Amino acid sequence: MLENQLDGDLGKVLQNSGVSLWTFSPSRGWKMDSYFWTLLGESPQNNWSAPQALQAWANQLLQASSAAPFRWSHGEVRLLFQGMRKEDGSLIGTAMREPDLSKAKEYVTYVEHSPRALAMFDRKMHYLAVSDQWLEDYKLTREAVIGQSQYDVFPQLEPRWSDIYRKCLAGSVIKSDGERSRNEQGEIQWMSWDIRPWYSEAGAVGGLLIMTEDITAQKKAEEQIRLSEEKFRGAFDYASIGMALVGLDGGWIRVNKAICDMVGYTEEELLDLTFQDITHPEDLDKDLSLLQELVAGARDTYQMEKRYFHKDGSVVYIYLAVSKVTDANNEPLFFISQITDISEMKRSQHELQAKNSQLEQYAYIASHDLREPLNTVRSFLNIMSDDYKGKVDEQFDTYLAFMQESSHRMSELIQSLLAHSRLSEPSISLEEIDLNRLVSDVVMDLNHVIEKSGAEVKVLDLPHVRGDAMQLRMLFQNLITNGIKFQSGDTTPEVIVGVKGDSFFVKDNGIGISKQHYERIFQLFQRLNARERFAGSGVGLSNCRRIVEHHEGELWLKSTPGMGSTFYFTLWQHSKKGAFVNAGS
Repeated sequence: MLENQLDGDLGKVLQNSGVSLWTFSPSRGWKMDSYFWTLLGESPQNNWSAPQALQAWANQLLQASSAAPFRWSHGEVRLLFQGMRKEDGSLIGTAMREPDLSKAKEYVTYVEHSPRALAMFDRKMHYLAVSDQWLEDYKLTREAVIGQSQYDVFPQLEPRWSDIYRKCLAGSVIKSDGERSRNEQGEIQWMSWDIRPWYSEAGAVGGLLIMTEDITAQKKAEEQIRLSEEKFRGAFDYASIGMALVGLDGGWIRVNKAICDMVGYTEEELLDLTFQDITHPEDLDKDLSLLQELVAGARDTYQMEKRYFHKDGSVVYIYLAVSKVTDANNEPLFFISQITDISEMKRSQHELQAKNSQLEQYAYIASHDLREPLNTVRSFLNIMSDDYKGKVDEQFDTYLAFMQESSHRMSELIQSLLAHSRLSEPSISLEEIDLNRLVSDVVMDLNHVIEKSGAEVKVLDLPHVRGDAMQLRMLFQNLITNGIKFQSGDTTPEVIVGVKGDSFFVKDNGIGISKQHYERIFQLFQRLNARERFAGSGVGLSNCRRIVEHHEGELWLKSTPGMGSTFYFTLWQHSKKGAFVNAGS
């Protein structure tokens, strides 16, 4: 590392020129070469703590990548620090003693070798010496200025400068940290300057030293930072959602009005707490675990639903999104939290779930209670058919047939409604299932339907999965049955069952489904075709979707009218349980 080479060849070359070499980084602190302590006249220190002003200058350099040289006085010693920021976020620079300006013989050498824009004048404001930076900044040559008057070199000088020069020749030091003007191209320019007298060996004012620096880039950067901070402050303070800056220890650093209103605390009260103080205990471990992953760099952000305690003790449901802010070394500084109040949504969900549960229970009770009277009606219809069919007249037989068919459809609807009601409970019995065997059993159960229709059912190699065997059996049976049933009548039904990637599919060559009906077919009791053409209750695909949802997957289709449909579904798509036990051969 460079700090290990401070006293190497590079350091020795600089030391021979009266220059010390140093480095600084927030994580490793200051590292000074041995010559630094010679300049300072002190014994070397391993963990040197820089004075506050010097540390502030270094921090500015870390943020802005450039900064004006810094002068530091330590007793009788006055050091000039210069530096630059490296790509890794650390600093490297030099320190050198400024000459004792009471010694006139050192002036010219000091000015000519200064890294800054510096000029030396006599009492009549004639140039005695200039630095290379002065010549570069003002596009001059040394031959053109030495011995010339400042007023001849810059004839456009404003009259106020004569007054400033006169005051400084009388012993004053006048300077500006930043002055706005326009250059020859009409562009805004910012300059800092320092004008002070130099003294002869006899102690009299011999003339002036003028230092200038173009700080336009720095001012533009500061303005951009100011505008950015204003935009952030506006977006932060007046955001409709809760916004907070949170320390690494969980303490609130800054909060906006929305989060204060959300939890009922004033800004001052909240800043005295941590997020742990108001987080529901059941949600805290998960939150802290995700936060540690964020700090460790395992993730860039995280989101979660959690609960806060309101100041009045009530529970506030929130959706939390957290990101981190790091320093130049990618070390975390604090967190930015975006907090959305979802309490109303949660209440609506709970109310909807309660109503759905009531409806499902009602459907179950109604369908269950309807079975007995319906069975009685069917029994009497069967008796009437046995005793009177063909014995009254043709119209009687027709009406009797209509009533028996209607009661049969009603029985099917009640059975379907009961089955759908039983699927309303999300709890399932998980086990390892060999889908090859399960689907083969389904095909065997459908043997009568397959033989009657002449259908061809092809089952490709399927994996073992985790799931509820009874529900998955119902799923495949519905999808295969539909593939056989919904045919135009002039083709041999073909159904293929397989898996592609993490998606299962059941493909048929039936009548197909128009795209505008893709969602409608999954709704309860929805039919796209006349009952006379295709029998059924309109419940099967609704049951299929519910079964897939119980297995935390998705069910969708692709279809072309007249060419067939392919139904796809996944299992455990959004879960860590994993769908496949193994992928088969």
